[in-house]
Amino acid sequence: MRMKIRKEKAGADSFGNRWDRDGAVVEVDVEQGIALLAIVDGGFSVAADDVVDEDPVADEDPDGDEAPVTEPDESAPVALVTEPAPPAKATRPARASRGRTGS
Repeated sequence: MRMKIRKEKAGADSFGNRWDRDGAVVEVDVEQGIALLAIVDGGFSVAADDVVDEDPVADEDPDGDEAPVTEPDESAPVALVTEPAPPAKATRPARASRGRTGS
């Protein structure tokens, strides 16, 4: 399956997709689209008519012997982006002992 991705600024991505002008829409593989949408401040968004089925006739089941497809609940939250772990706090090196040893 493919989806339409809008890019705020003209340019290209690492998958080889190109947006010739600001706000252009390009069809990309769903996996690529998900990766692009996960880029914080990347300027990518889902365009209207977001998912495009390449071959709608192939999905039809003429015999009716396949299990029905259940669509996900649209009201369920979706987490596409995970936040990076906070930076570790700096620790002080251990102090050398100042006490006397032995006699």
